[in-house]
Amino acid sequence: MTTSRARTKTTATRAAFVVGAVVATAAAAGLAAAPAQAAPPGAVTIASAPISVVQWPAVGLQFSGLVVPMPALGNVTAATTGTRGITRLAAPFPATTCSASGGGALVSINWLNVTNGRSGNATVKPCTNFLDPTPHHRDVATGSGQIVLSTHLIGSRAYPNAAQPSLPGAGGFIAP
Repeated sequence: MTTSRARTKTTATRAAFVVGAVVATAAAAGLAAAPAQAAPPGAVTIASAPISVVQWPAVGLQFSGLVVPMPALGNVTAATTGTRGITRLAAPFPATTCSASGGGALVSINWLNVTNGRSGNATVKPCTNFLDPTPHHRDVATGSGQIVLSTHLIGSRAYPNAAQPSLPGAGGFIAP
């Protein structure tokens, strides 16, 4: 009787997997078969959307109000802006970092488009409540293609030692 129950459970698990795979395939086919709407000539066809960034974040050292050491991670986010070739870069810190000594740090993002050779640097402030003239995000003309980047946590003018010492990070994404 125990063997019969085990077989029934295994069969039910396999059936659930097959049904789930069929539903996922049907959903993917439905999305792929969605009718495309023609855009008027000269119209921008890219919508603002996040871009997946594969990365190893920059890591710095910060201290809370109780002098407890914690890591400060400089994770870069990328998004389209609605204009082809322009990418919005940011590096938001979580609230726990913004309330600690790492909140005064800035994130320097060096980027290179390996498809067209464009490169540049964008420095952003990761905490919106930090009073510094550096913007929270930057719209950069990366162009379309494969983008590689390196990130560094740097101190601001008000807090030159924020999130220091630190290790650089690296990553990449594909800009539409």
